Order: sequence, then C-alpha cells, then structure tokens
Amino acid sequence: MSTPATRSKRPIALDRARSVEHRSASSPLDAALDPFRRIWVWARSDEARRASRVLASDVAEGGWRVLRSIRRPTREHLLEFFTHQVLVNVVGWMAGLVTAHLVTRFFEVRGFKNLWGLAGSDGRTLVSADDHRLIMTITGFTIGLLTMLFVRHFLMRWISETRTLRAERGGLARSEQQDRPVSSGPPATHFDVTETDHD
Repeated sequence: MSTPATRSKRPIALDRARSVEHRSASSPLDAALDPFRRIWVWARSDEARRASRVLASDVAEGGWRVLRSIRRPTREHLLEFFTHQVLVNVVGWMAGLVTAHLVTRFFEVRGFKNLWGLAGSDGRTLVSADDHRLIMTITGFTIGLLTMLFVRHFLMRWISETRTLRAERGGLARSEQQDRPVSSGPPATHFDVTETDHD
C-alpha cells in the first residue's frame, strides 16, 4: 500500500519543480517589465490625470506671463540687435577664414595630389587626414575662443564707450544751447532805452 502512495506523490513533486523552474526562468523578464507595468498603471490612474492637468495649466500660465512681459521693441533696440548680430556673424566668419588659412598655410594632407609625401609640399608639413582634422579642430577652437573673448571684453565695451561718449557730447551741446540767450541780437542796455525814450 505504500508503493502506490509514493507513485502518486512523484508527479505532484515534478509538477511543483517544473512550476518553480518556469517561475525562476520568467522572473528576470518580469523583474525588467515590472517598473513599466507600474508606470502604465500609474499613468492610467486619476492621480496622473490630475498631475497632468496641473502641469498643463502651469505651462500655459508661464507662457502667458512670458508673453505679457515682452515689450514692443523700439527702433533703436532693433537697430542695436541687428547690428550686434551682423557684427558677431562677421567676426565668426572671419575667425573661420583665419583658421582655415593658418592650417592650410602650414599643413598639408598626404594624398594623391602630393603622391603621399613623395612630391614637394611647398615647405608645408605633411600630416595624415586624421591629424589634419585634429589640428583644424584645435586651431578652430582656439581662434574661436580668442575671438569670442575679444568681441565680448574689448569690442563690445569699445562700442558701449563710444555710445556713452556721443550721448555725453549730445547732452553738453544741448546744455550749451539752453545757456545761450533766446534773442539773436545783443541785449538792450540802459543807455539804449533812455536814448529811445528821449527821441
């Protein structure tokens, strides 16, 4: 009677072992997908909807405040803005030209044009394409940084000081005009007044 009981227990034990193996085999995937499932469940909840509504209202209110704070630019501000942009673009373009000229003046890439170094290179150093690219990058970064520092700390201050000087001179000219007498002729004296009364 003991043998049939042991035979009936074996399939149950095998089923349990297989189920444990199946759970352990699928547990890494379940562990990886569990955060996404929680996010999906939270995204469909009422709390997520309320949070999204509050966020949308805050974004809209912030945009409205930015639009209200923007002032209509004057003609002087527009002229100053476009002058600044043109100046910065021209200086940046000139910095790029200087970089390209310096690199091509002192370095040359090995290639078919110079027969990979066998032909003359006009006194320029022959480098590989990767080295030429690296030299161009370093030179462009250095010249761009120096140009930016020059524009920011010297050229823009120079323009600002010139504008301030012109404004001061304009104020002095206006004050000198205010100090002058209104009548174009010489002021009347007491002798002139008595002489006209006597006549």
